[in-house]
Amino acid sequence: MKLLVVSGMFREDEAGVYCLTPVPRLLVEEEGVGGSQSQTCLSQFTVAATSPFHFQASQRLPEWLKGEDDDAAAAAAAKTPFAMAHGAGFFAYTARDLEFGALFNESMGANSRFVAEIFVRECGEVLAGVASLVDAGGGDGTTAKAIAKAFPHVRCKVLELPQVAANMPADGMVEFVAGDMMEFIPPADVALSKSVLHNWSDEDCVRILKRSKEAISTRGPNGKVMIIDAVAGSSASNKQTSEAQLLRMYA
Repeated sequence: MKLLVVSGMFREDEAGVYCLTPVPRLLVEEEGVGGSQSQTCLSQFTVAATSPFHFQASQRLPEWLKGEDDDAAAAAAAKTPFAMAHGAGFFAYTARDLEFGALFNESMGANSRFVAEIFVRECGEVLAGVASLVDAGGGDGTTAKAIAKAFPHVRCKVLELPQVAANMPADGMVEFVAGDMMEFIPPADVALSKSVLHNWSDEDCVRILKRSKEAISTRGPNGKVMIIDAVAGSSASNKQTSEAQLLRMYA
């Protein structure tokens, strides 16, 4: 416990009682009025980020790095350590391993609930005059549903890969569209990408942004491309926030 206090995970009061600090409080489910959850819990996100799948990928880092100096290993170097460990890229693997895919979807749902609460509360004004929104790579629609609930005038769609979109129940709040954001994003006033760009190379990010621009090209002054993601190296960052940003982007 002393170590956790020094690391900032807990604090010790004058009576010697250990208390949660703000960061670990995000990992605790607390009941509100009537037994409802009173705050967003990110425990599933942490479980996914520390899963054995990522640990196994990290063990392939030496081989991946050596590939840059060995022409015979050039093909291996082109892959990510995750692909080297599991025989497929991250998103292809989540599609074929149902257990890992479910864990990933639960973790992203927890993250989306956390971010959506902040977005709706702090940034809602950016949706003024907006009639439609498409969330590219929006997973189970958590973010889009939060926006649709808070702003009923905004018609929301979620673009996801066919194997994801086909399993999403129709609830009337958002429309799921099957497709690949690298190839096409449905037209809308707002093309949203949340926690997407940090997963891809610079070249792929440019492709996604081009598809986003095409999606809003007929919407006139109301057309917006919105990105919600970690930004490393911002001028307002201190050591702690920079570390969190980089871990989020490169973990």
